[in-house]
This record gives sequence, C-alpha cells and structure tokens, in this order.
Amino acid sequence: MNPTKTIAIFGHYGNQNLGDESITQAMLDNISQRLPEAQFIGMSINPVDTARRHRITSFAIRRRSDGHNGPIEPELADTLSAPSAGAAVPTPAQAQQKTHESISWKKRLKSLPVLGWLLQSCQALLQLTLTTKNEIIFLLAARRAIKNIDLIIVTGSNQFLDNFGGAWGFPYTLLKWTLLAKSCGNKVAFASVGAGPLSLPVSFKMLNLALGKSDFLSYRDDGSKALLESVNINLNGLIYPDIAHSLNYQNTTSPTDGELTIAVNPMPVYDSRYWAVADDLKFHAYVQKVATLCTHILERGCQLKLFTTQARDADVIVDIVNVLQQSPAFDEWQARLQIINDESVNQLMETIASADIIVATRFHATVLPLQLDKPVMGICYYRKAAELLNDVGLQDYHVDIDDFSAEILIQMLESMISNRQQLTDTVSQRYAKYTHALDEQYQQLTALVN
Repeated sequence: MNPTKTIAIFGHYGNQNLGDESITQAMLDNISQRLPEAQFIGMSINPVDTARRHRITSFAIRRRSDGHNGPIEPELADTLSAPSAGAAVPTPAQAQQKTHESISWKKRLKSLPVLGWLLQSCQALLQLTLTTKNEIIFLLAARRAIKNIDLIIVTGSNQFLDNFGGAWGFPYTLLKWTLLAKSCGNKVAFASVGAGPLSLPVSFKMLNLALGKSDFLSYRDDGSKALLESVNINLNGLIYPDIAHSLNYQNTTSPTDGELTIAVNPMPVYDSRYWAVADDLKFHAYVQKVATLCTHILERGCQLKLFTTQARDADVIVDIVNVLQQSPAFDEWQARLQIINDESVNQLMETIASADIIVATRFHATVLPLQLDKPVMGICYYRKAAELLNDVGLQDYHVDIDDFSAEILIQMLESMISNRQQLTDTVSQRYAKYTHALDEQYQQLTALVN
C-alpha cells in the first residue's frame, strides 16, 4: 500500500462565494475517490470558513490582521467566528467620514512643505518596515506548515488577475507560494485556472515565474490561455473545463408540476459597494432591467426564485425587490416569489434543481445548472460565461452585460420556455464531454503523487 499522501487545495476561497466553494468540494470529492487514503489541507483567504465548511485543516494564503494565520483545525473552527475574507472596504460615505475625522495636528503638520514631506516619508518608511517584517514572519510560518505536503493544487476562476489588489494581490500570492512549495520539494499543479483581467507588466513577470516552476498546468478555457500567450507566457498548458463541472451532486429534487419555476441569480455588477471599477448608473440600469424581467415572470404566472451564490448578491436582490414593490400587484405576487440565500453548495444545488429555467449573471450560477441539464439564460459580464453557453448549444440565450435590454431578456426567456425540452436535450448531449475531460485531468493530478 502506498504511503498516505497530503494534498493541499489552494485558492481564493472563503469569500462566501458558493460557486468557488463548489470547486473546492468537487476537487476534494474527486481526488478522494481516486486516492482514498489521501489527507487534505485547505489553503484559502479565510481558513476558519474553509475548515468549518469542508472539515479539513486550513490556513491562510496571505497574512491576516485578525490573527488567523496558523493552522485551523475543523474542531477549532467550530468555536471561532468566521473572519471576513479580507479587510473591509469602506463605503464612500464611510470614507468621507473618516477623512473628516483625520483632521488633526498631524495632518496640519503634513500641510507644511518641508516638514510635511519629512513626516510623510518617515511614516511610509515605518509602515514598509513593519509590513516587510510581518510578511517575513508569515512566510517562515507558511514554509513550516507546507514542508510535508506532497502536492499543492491551485485551482479556481480568479487566480490570474490583477484588477483586485494589483500585482501584489493575486500574482504575488501565487508566486510566493509556488517558490515556498518548490523550496520544500513540493509539487505544484495549476488546474483549470482562469486568467484575466490582467494589465500590469509586473503581474506577467510574477505569473511567468510561478507557472514556469509548476509540475502541471491547465487553463479553464482557450481565452485564458490566449491571454497569457499574448504577453509571452508560453508554457504549453492544457485546456480543461472549470472544476465545478465535476461536482458530485446527487439530485433528489425536481421542479413541481404545473407552474414553471424560473430561478434568477443577480450580481452586483458595477455596484460601488462591490465592483473594483464602479459605475452606479450601469448598476442601477442593470437592476431595472432584471426587475422588469422578474415582473414579466410573475405576470405570466410563473414561480420566481431570486437566489444568491455569493453573499453580496443579497444586496442586489433587495434592490430588485424594492422595484417590484412599486407595482400594485406586488401583494398578489408574493405567493409566487421566493428569496433564497443558500449557505452551502448542496443547498444551492437543491435550489437550482427545483427550477425549470435559470437566469444567471455569475459564472458558476451558469455552470452548476448545466450538470442537471437545466437550460440557462446568461447575462454575461465576462467572456467565459458566453463561451460556455455557446459550447453547450445555448448560443442564442445570452447577452452582454454592457449591451442588452429588458425586452431582449423577455424575448429570450419566452423562446427558451417554448423550446425548453429541445434545449434540455441539447445541453444533456453536449455536457458529457466536460465530465470526461475532467476525469482525464484527475488521472494526471493523482499521478503526480503516485
């Protein structure tokens, strides 16, 4: 019998995003089937959440100010409140209040030309010194934690990007862990990883160095591979589907007979409360369009489920319901309107299974219904969702987030309702290749430690 292998599942998980958590769950389930004796460690931005959710020892992939930097055992996680996934981002109003509160003698000194420059320089140097010291301490602890790991599998949609945190966010995190792993003799695999947006030259250099040291590399789609190749990162990575396609969900739920059930997943696109480069006018227009679609669904007598895959989606649902409440028919609609904030992947899959048609904005709200042969209508904010829907025969049922109308959504929905059985059959036929492809990838991953 082979000795027990220890495998780390690495990603920007723990952000209350059930789509991303479905990747972790799928990876754990499928590797366990092939390596029953394997032990797993979670490596995420929120180790408390990961330990509690997946029942595995977990630790943070970057230094946390809340002290949760060491290994978190599942039993310990149950006694802790799950920390936020990162530092809280203040609202514009909070930022303005903080600015007013910061007016003090120190700020007045800074306003003096020479003295102000000296004070600012000393503060910046002190902050850099403290940050560097703390980062070194964290890296030493991290190296001790992973020295006995056989394989680190990096996976997930949001790994190769720099629109959040710049180069010192995602790219730096991947580079430091890759170098740490290789210094300990660990193998590193990048599996079905998505790329973009990427724009900073230093990000490309970091990723090129990290990926060049990997033992296995695959991209989630052709677009991700092409993006990296366009900046001269040519490492002959393979193409395999998103890991969430291999989620082993046993469906015991089905739509109720009679009325159609339409499940709608909104997302805070361009919302200043969430989006990196916000545009509140676009966000409010999006809310109005989705609310108009929801009004049509309710007016035609269908059941409507508004569901989340990420915690921040709940804010958008509130905005949509506020629009619906302006209708005199809202009291009558409430009997057919359900708001769902699922807390686990299995709960999310049950919600999806209970619907006939899914209208999705988030990528994994697009991916997961396809496993259940559900027709999906997409409001696509990245190319990845549109490419997926094209591939499974739903090329006529998606719109670009920057160029669509409520009328188009309604027309597409009516067409999907009329052709629902045909579309279901098409999805079922085309989807099988995703499962087969991921089976092949799991064989290659497990071979790395056998």
